[in-house]
Amino acid sequence: MVILFWIVTQHDKCYICIFLVKLQEAKDCLLGRLFAYGALARSGRLTKEWNIDKNTPYIKEFITVLISLANKKRYLQEPAVSIILDLVEKVCILKS
Repeated sequence: MVILFWIVTQHDKCYICIFLVKLQEAKDCLLGRLFAYGALARSGRLTKEWNIDKNTPYIKEFITVLISLANKKRYLQEPAVSIILDLVEKVCILKS
């Protein structure tokens, strides 16, 4: 059994989520979160936010969460970096 917890921010409120799960379920949960962040990066929502406000904290927070997720397990590092690079590429295309 593994205890998972993370902080979820929504509408400027923080919620702490705590789960007691089996190891395989924990891996699935981490992969699911990574896929969700990848989908968010590919959706263009963050780049639109960047286009509206260059000082938005959302991009920094997004990248911080991805780095934190990558630090949890080695097999998450490469896909997390790939998502970050895709996001940086999209933001750089908007700049030019």
